[in-house]
Amino acid sequence: MNKLFTFPEITGFGNVRRLCLAFNRLVKLPSLAGLTGCEELQLNQNKLESLPELGSMPSLKELNITKNNLKHLPAEIGTFAVIEVVEVGSNALENIPEEVRNLKTLKKVNFGYNKLTAFPELHDLPELITIDIQGNQIDAIPEFLGEMPQLLNLILSGNAIKSLPKFLLNLKDIKRFSIASNPIDLEDAETLEVYQAIHKRTMENKGKFTGVN
Repeated sequence: MNKLFTFPEITGFGNVRRLCLAFNRLVKLPSLAGLTGCEELQLNQNKLESLPELGSMPSLKELNITKNNLKHLPAEIGTFAVIEVVEVGSNALENIPEEVRNLKTLKKVNFGYNKLTAFPELHDLPELITIDIQGNQIDAIPEFLGEMPQLLNLILSGNAIKSLPKFLLNLKDIKRFSIASNPIDLEDAETLEVYQAIHKRTMENKGKFTGVN
C-alpha cells in the first residue's frame, strides 16, 4: 500500500490514457476534468468520501472506485459517452443516479456491497451483459431486466429478494445467475418454476448457478 494522502492539481495531462491512484489513503482529489484522453481511471481502495469533478471525460472506458467511503455519485457519471465498465462496489451508496441510463455503451456494472434498497435504473442499455448488485438491501427484481435478452451475468446474492418473476425467463443466454443468501420462497409455484428453469438454462449455457443456501 502507498501512503498518499493528497494529490496535486492536474494540468497539462490531457493525453494521459490511464491514471491509477489505487491503494492509497486519499480522502479527496482535485478536479480531474482535464484528463480528456483518459480511458481508464482507477481510484479504488482509498478513503474517498466524494468524487472530484470529472467533467465529461469523453474517452473514459473504465472507472473503478470500489472500496472507498462514497455515499453518493454525481449525476455527471451519466455523461461518459464511451464507458464500458463501472465498478463502484464496497462503498456506502444508498442510491444510484438515474443518469446511468444514458450510458449506452456500458457492458459491466458492479454495485455490490453498498446500501441500496432499490434496483438502479438500468433501462435501455443494449450492451450491458453483467450486473453485480450483491450484498445490498434490494427486495424486488425490476421488470426491465426481462427486456435485456443480452444479459449474461446477473449477481443478486445477499439481498432481500423473496420471489423470482417469470420475465426472468426472457434471459435466454444467461450464463451466471446467483441468488444465494436471499429469503427466496420456493414454496411459491411461479418462483420455483423460474428457479428451476434458470438453473437448467445456466447449465445448458455452460455457466454457473448459485442457488439458495
